[in-house]
Amino acid sequence: MSNSDLSFRTLVTGADGFIGHHLVTEMAKRGLPANCATRRVKHLQGQRSIGVGDIGAHTDWSESLENCQAVVHLAGRAHVLNEEKSAHSAFEQVNAEATKSLVRQAAQRGIKRFLFVSTIAVFDPSLSRLDAQSATTPGTEYGRSKLLAEQYVRDASADMAHTILRVPLVYGPGVGARFLQLLKLASLPVPLPFG
Repeated sequence: MSNSDLSFRTLVTGADGFIGHHLVTEMAKRGLPANCATRRVKHLQGQRSIGVGDIGAHTDWSESLENCQAVVHLAGRAHVLNEEKSAHSAFEQVNAEATKSLVRQAAQRGIKRFLFVSTIAVFDPSLSRLDAQSATTPGTEYGRSKLLAEQYVRDASADMAHTILRVPLVYGPGVGARFLQLLKLASLPVPLPFG
């Protein structure tokens, strides 16, 4: 690895989430420096951790973006449980408005690369087969907020290359309890009420 490689620093938002944790761990193994944005400061594989609190339209990303040349934006909200806010406003605030704020601030700082992890929930849920031309007509507030965030990323800056990944449910070592519950249900010898 050359010295120029070591100076290339990436901001990873949601670094303490499932995908983020695996990404940051792999980056550390390869000697790739990262600024890790999380709700609270945490020890993350020797990488620089920055606590940003709950994210939204007014999040100040300046410390997180310090010395970075690229952004991997993983932070987001997938569920709304027992909260005062409506699902629409909760998803829009975290998934769309926080992304808009981050991508705007990244462009202002001259960041050249932005990778946004979206979801297959942006597609029409009635489709049985998906490709790059499939209709983006989300059936949930979550999907709508992620689709809006994608548009904010596309609109951010002509000088910033962007990549949008539309991922399905992700699982692997260290997967959360909800997925493990689904696996247990799937092993039951009874039909499940999923359509």
